[in-house]
Amino acid sequence: MPDYLEVEVKFWVAAHTAVRQSLLSLHAQLTKPRVFERNLRLDGDKPAVVAGTLLSGRN
Repeated sequence: MPDYLEVEVKFWVAAHTAVRQSLLSLHAQLTKPRVFERNLRLDGDKPAVVAGTLLSGRN
């Protein structure tokens, strides 16, 4: 078992260009090549944000 904890946060962003320009102005750099990732979000009856729980899977 790894001795670190990975925390991944995803946000819905409507203005990708503005966010990209903001990151570039802060000298952000891509450190690894991008890869295709399929993410599944599995909510219950209530939206996960309201219920405080979320099950997601990565393929």
